[in-house]
Amino acid sequence: MLRIALVDDNPKDRLALQSCLAEYAKQHEVELDVQPYPNGLAFLEAFKGGFDIVMMDVEMPHMNGIEVARRLRRADPLVVLIFVTNMVQCAVYGYEVDAVDYLLKPIHKSTFMGKMDRAVRHIAAKSDPSLILTVDSGIIRLKLSDIYYLEKDKNYLVYHTVQGEYRERGSLSEATERLADKGFSRCTAGCLVNLHHVTRISKEDVWVDQTVLPLARPQRKSFSADFLALLGGA
Repeated sequence: MLRIALVDDNPKDRLALQSCLAEYAKQHEVELDVQPYPNGLAFLEAFKGGFDIVMMDVEMPHMNGIEVARRLRRADPLVVLIFVTNMVQCAVYGYEVDAVDYLLKPIHKSTFMGKMDRAVRHIAAKSDPSLILTVDSGIIRLKLSDIYYLEKDKNYLVYHTVQGEYRERGSLSEATERLADKGFSRCTAGCLVNLHHVTRISKEDVWVDQTVLPLARPQRKSFSADFLALLGGA
């Protein structure tokens, strides 16, 4: 199943997109979970991660689609983003926020189908790896891109994620071995950070989304090097 967010202040355009998605699902025999939002602020306020594709209008009241996309990228660097606009020149802003494609209004089904095919191929090519965690409530599948950081708490690992906190028995050393080549690095002896969510580093602190974590002296050099390497490869 693909989860898709439609962010557009024009009800007619949202309905047109929903109609195209329904036709796509029928033709390709794929299940879609489509969530419409009347503007960018409503989308950001409700956002908890987990979308595969976000289709975003550019010209919206309160906050335009470019600014919404910038904030979205801080929370989810991997979601497939498609801008929907009636101005071709707006497409150039897509490079700034790593948009995969853009749709011109009015929307034509034949063009839409091609854009969706490209988006699905993009998802397949850059599939988001995940972890299987055994928590008190059962077994869950957690996308790596949804993890902000994890920390040791006695015999447990606490995963701080877009959806909330999860606790699993485990060793931070084992987690580090498993995640080090996937963009994670230790900022202290007991905390492993997803570098994709790091927005700022100082001599003593690391900003991970809205959380400030300590950057311990023994980890300072390696953490900074890992972060710079990630930026260089982005």
